[in-house]
Amino acid sequence: MEKGNVEEALKEEETVKSGVNGLDDLFGGGFDPGSVILLSGPPGSGKSVMSAQFIYNGAVKYGEAGLYVNFSESRGDFMRNMARFRMDFNRLEEEGLFRFIDAYNVFNRRSLDLILSHVLDELASLRVRRMVLDSVNSVAAMMDKDELRGFIAATILGICKVNKVTCILISNQLKEVADVKLAELAFMCDTVINLEAKLIGDTVERFLIINKARGKNPIASRAEYIITDRGVEVFAPIVRLPAERGRLDGYVGIGHPEFDEKVLMGGVRRGTVTLISGPGGTGKRFLLVEFAASSVLRGEKTLYATFRDLRRVEESFINRGYDVKELEKRGMRFVEFSPFRVTPGIILLTLKETLDDFQPSMAAVEEVASLKWLPREDYYRLINKMAALFKDYGVTVMMSSESNVDVRETDEFRAADNVISVWSEREGNEAVRKVCVVKMEGRTHYEKVRKLTYEGGVRVAELYEY
Repeated sequence: MEKGNVEEALKEEETVKSGVNGLDDLFGGGFDPGSVILLSGPPGSGKSVMSAQFIYNGAVKYGEAGLYVNFSESRGDFMRNMARFRMDFNRLEEEGLFRFIDAYNVFNRRSLDLILSHVLDELASLRVRRMVLDSVNSVAAMMDKDELRGFIAATILGICKVNKVTCILISNQLKEVADVKLAELAFMCDTVINLEAKLIGDTVERFLIINKARGKNPIASRAEYIITDRGVEVFAPIVRLPAERGRLDGYVGIGHPEFDEKVLMGGVRRGTVTLISGPGGTGKRFLLVEFAASSVLRGEKTLYATFRDLRRVEESFINRGYDVKELEKRGMRFVEFSPFRVTPGIILLTLKETLDDFQPSMAAVEEVASLKWLPREDYYRLINKMAALFKDYGVTVMMSSESNVDVRETDEFRAADNVISVWSEREGNEAVRKVCVVKMEGRTHYEKVRKLTYEGGVRVAELYEY
C-alpha cells in the first residue's frame, strides 16, 4: 500500500464517527478515540437526542458497544422518548451492544459511588467504546469543586484515555445561571460543543458552536442544525472535489432561441447561478418554467424548488402546454417550502438531501425573496449558502426574486453569477415588459433593453440601447 493510502487508512481507523448526520463533516471525519466531548446547551436544544444518536448509530452502523448513564430521566422515559426518533435501544440491549444505567434517583455521594462502580463493571464486561454521562450538572451537585475536578480528571478522563472510550458529557445551561463548579470543565475536555437556539418567526433556528476541538481543524466553527423524526441533523459546508468536467462544459439557455441568443448571448455557463429579478407580474415564473421543462426534455434531471404554492406552479406548467406527470417521469422533481415555517437550516438540509438523492444537473428556484422576513444578515447568508451548495454539486441554477428596486441594490445580485432584470413600463395604453442582462460571469455583455412577450413562446424584440 502506498504511503498516502496508508496515512488515509490510519486516519480512518483512528476516527470515531459521531453518528450524527453532518457533524463528522465539520470535524473532518469524526472524534478521536478516547476523547471527551463536552456538549452543552439549554433544555430542549437536542443534547440528549444527539448523544443518543452517538450511542445508537455507533452500535448499529459500526458495531461499537455503548453505555448511557442517565441522571436526568428514567430508563422507561429514555427508551420511549428515543423510540420517537426511530432508535430502538431495547433491541440493542438484547444484542449486547447497549447498557442503560438508571441514575435518575441518585441524590447523594454514597449512591453516586455505587453508580460509578456499576459503570466500571459495564465498561469491562461489555467492552464499551462509547459512553454518555447525562448530565454532569447532576454529578456536580453532589460534589464540591475540588472533588468534581478530581472525578473528571481521574475517573472520566482517566478511564476514557486508557480504554479508548469516547465519551460525551452533557451539560445543561440555564440562562443567566452559571455553575461555578463546571467552569473548569471546558479546559479539561478535548472538544467543547455548545448548542444555541433563537426564535425567528414561528420557528426555532438552532446553531451548533464548536468552541474547542483539540487536535482537529473544523471546517466551520458554527453550523445550523435541525431536529427531525430522525434525530439531529447538522448542515456542514460542503467540501468536495469539483463536479465532473463534462457536466460543467458549455452553455445552457431556457430553450427558446430568441431569448437564449439575444438576451443570454448563447446561454449562461453551466455550473453558475442566474438570478431573474423584477416586480410581480413580469413573467419570472414563465422563464423558470421554460428553463426547467426544456432541461428535462433534453434529458437532464431538473429540480424545481418553490417558495410559493406548488399547485399554482403546476398550473403554470400546464398553461404553458406541459404535462406535469410526464415531466416528472422524465426527470423533474418538485420541492415546496412554506417560507414562514422554515429556517435556513431546514432549507439547506432539505436541498442537500435532495441533491444527494436525486442528483440533478439543473435547478430552478422560485421566489427566494419570500424569505425576506428573515433578518437581513440571515437572509444574505442563506442565499449565499444556497448558491454555494448548488455549485458544489455542479448544478446549473436559475432562481427568481421579486424586487421593486434596482437589482444592483439587492442581496441576491451579489450572490448570483448572472443577473437578468425584467420589468414593465406603461407605453400609451399598453404595459410593455422589458428585459436586460445586468451581469454575466466571465463574458462581456451589453445592457441592451429589449421587449419581452410570452405569446407563442418567449419572444424578444429590439427596442433601443440602454
